[in-house]
Amino acid sequence: MKILKIAILKDDFDEILSGEKTEVYQDFIPFWEEQLLINDKEGVRFREYDAVEFRNGFEANVPTILIEWKGTELGLFDEAPRGSKDPEDYFFVINLGKIIETKNC
Repeated sequence: MKILKIAILKDDFDEILSGEKTEVYQDFIPFWEEQLLINDKEGVRFREYDAVEFRNGFEANVPTILIEWKGTELGLFDEAPRGSKDPEDYFFVINLGKIIETKNC
């Protein structure tokens, strides 16, 4: 199973656990480009995952949610011009499905 791992704050963690939050946003920065995009001779495309693991902290026994990954897309900031080619005008949207597993919640 290919899993995208993300550490998040408690408020966001609780909203995902309750089902209130069904997508998360990440800045269009080199770290997230590496995690979410493939850029090769076939062009640029989104990486595929089976699930997303959200951790509320970095220690061994922190609360963890494993949730179905439903795809990644780009969002455009409201103030950005349509058709912009500037990466700073965009952000990643990670769409979430059903909860597969929880630990220490």
